[in-house]
Amino acid sequence: ACIVESNTASDAGGGIYMNGHQGQVLNCTIRGNVASNGGGGLNSAKAGTVSNCWISGNRAMNGGGGMLSSNCMLINSVVVGNEASHGGGISSAGADAAKAAVVNCTVVGNTATNQGGGTYAIQALVVNTIVYFNAAPIDSDLFSGAGSSFSNCCTPQTLGGANFTNAPAFVDFAGGDYHLATASFCID
Repeated sequence: ACIVESNTASDAGGGIYMNGHQGQVLNCTIRGNVASNGGGGLNSAKAGTVSNCWISGNRAMNGGGGMLSSNCMLINSVVVGNEASHGGGISSAGADAAKAAVVNCTVVGNTATNQGGGTYAIQALVVNTIVYFNAAPIDSDLFSGAGSSFSNCCTPQTLGGANFTNAPAFVDFAGGDYHLATASFCID
């Protein structure tokens, strides 16, 4: 495991910038990074996987925690306390046949000054993910743009289908323990 901390980029990817095919970031803490443009914590410009990471306290114009492009996947990660204009936690934008994906993640406590406090998604797949307790003037938890789909997600916004709006019931949200309490609606 590695820690990527307190870095600055004049354009994209304050902490990590992946521009190669099939790049991988595994079991990392990505915190306190800043980018002038997209992806304060990380920016994946091409296919890649970010898995089992803790992404917190990063800032950028778009995608404070991270900016995901076509064929990039964010899996089993916690995205908390990041800031941006759009997509305080995550900004994801793919293409019709190559959507960005957010799978089995917890996106909480992020802030956008414009739209999509937790997630700003265009042509993205968001699956089995909690997007809750984020803040923005418009679409406080998530913005769902053209071509995006949400399945088995927990968010206060009504998405229809197999999604639900009940609060996730963390063990200790204020204390930063985002494990699910025994009675949580998110279990199973």
